[in-house]
Amino acid sequence: MWSLQMYNKQYDSIRIKTVFDYIDSEIDYYFNSTCKYYKESYQYIQLINMLRIVPYAKSYTVASYLENVITSLLGKLKW
Repeated sequence: MWSLQMYNKQYDSIRIKTVFDYIDSEIDYYFNSTCKYYKESYQYIQLINMLRIVPYAKSYTVASYLENVITSLLGKLKW
């Protein structure tokens, strides 16, 4: 959902979130059933993905969103 932070036009946020949640659930289902290490590595992969985006955060809104997501992911990781 980070990319929506850059979109400044009106959109149906409930519909977009529903679509994103559906896509995420389909991806989650697929990888849970095909990759035995998926559950153990998901949070790490998400953290790497969010860190990858940080250099492109040109606005406070996007940077703040990424900071919140990264902080949340760090709290979920088992070190």
